[in-house]
Amino acid sequence: MIFLSLLLTLSVDAQAQAEVDCKSIPKALSSAAPADAARLFVQLAECNPAAAKKAAAGTFPKLLVDGGGEEAAMAAIKAGAGEVVRDWMHTTLEAEDRSPMIRNLGKVCGKDEAVQGFLGDSASALGEDFWTQRWYRALVDCRVPAIQKILTDYLAVAEAGDDRVRFFAVVSAWAQNVGGAAVPKLEEMISKSEDTEVQVSLLQAFTDAAQVGTLAGMDVKAAEEGAAAIKRLSVNLPAKAVDQARITLQALDDEEGADSLAKVRYNALVQSDDVLLYGVVVVETATCKNGKVQQFLHVAEVSDPGQTWPDQLADAVGATIKQQWKLNLAERCKGEGTTETKLPSAPFADKAAFKAWVDDQFKAVKREDVKKQIRKDYDRIAL
Repeated sequence: MIFLSLLLTLSVDAQAQAEVDCKSIPKALSSAAPADAARLFVQLAECNPAAAKKAAAGTFPKLLVDGGGEEAAMAAIKAGAGEVVRDWMHTTLEAEDRSPMIRNLGKVCGKDEAVQGFLGDSASALGEDFWTQRWYRALVDCRVPAIQKILTDYLAVAEAGDDRVRFFAVVSAWAQNVGGAAVPKLEEMISKSEDTEVQVSLLQAFTDAAQVGTLAGMDVKAAEEGAAAIKRLSVNLPAKAVDQARITLQALDDEEGADSLAKVRYNALVQSDDVLLYGVVVVETATCKNGKVQQFLHVAEVSDPGQTWPDQLADAVGATIKQQWKLNLAERCKGEGTTETKLPSAPFADKAAFKAWVDDQFKAVKREDVKKQIRKDYDRIAL
């Protein structure tokens, strides 16, 4: 019984000592160095939030981010002194100090209502500065309705304007936040725009909506919906935007859809038989055993139904060439040689353009020590 009484006495004494210490913190704060002030403020916020809220205005002007200022800021926000923290971040901190704080606020925002309220109030209080100082980056992973509304409301009235970098950055942040829900709006924005640069950047945002490259992994449903939207849009997009549409579809794991855009991209070059006309020239150059240099040029048209891009041609025709063409000039003349494949950078407008391109290839590879170029034409390669 005596032991229990002693424990109770010690507990009461410890509590009383803590209360004395807590009451003494505000006075200590007034003369504390920046690092000590941050530590003391956090302690005060833990034991007496109301006192911390009152002391915030006199404490924060001297705090440093690296000296515990970030921990103090979080404590002040929870204590209800968000306005002081916002003013400190907005007017006192340099961009390089403010940025990591904004990023870390974003990390806890989704699970911390105090931070959510702080960011919501900051969007209203700072106005344009909330966007120019990139506070919106804290909203990316904060998937709660009030935060999503801030981004959505901004995009409802914003236009690319002069500060396109910021506009597209906000679009990216919004798409990452709302996920698949961004797809219809992105499709609408692209369809209404006549600016190729805007279209290209908005097409990129489909990957943000599908969470491509995130630790959580791609949202398959959002990716499928985004891919379908891109394919609907593609028929009305200019060439540069179609190029981006292809890249985005690849990122969304729709390789087939990406390939199919070749016909859209080169629609003006589709032939009367509804194919794209490519070509291939394989140049064999050999120094034979007798010292003479020979060149053998293998030529063929290549037809494609509209699912092969120029940068895919080498792989597309490679199997046919390997299986059906005899590229053995050096072997036949018992010498040494090289083999080089020539491919066009785009489909041809017609057969005349193909012929002119072949002639150019012949001229480009012709060597002075070669008296005669031998040519062999093959049947059209159908992809």
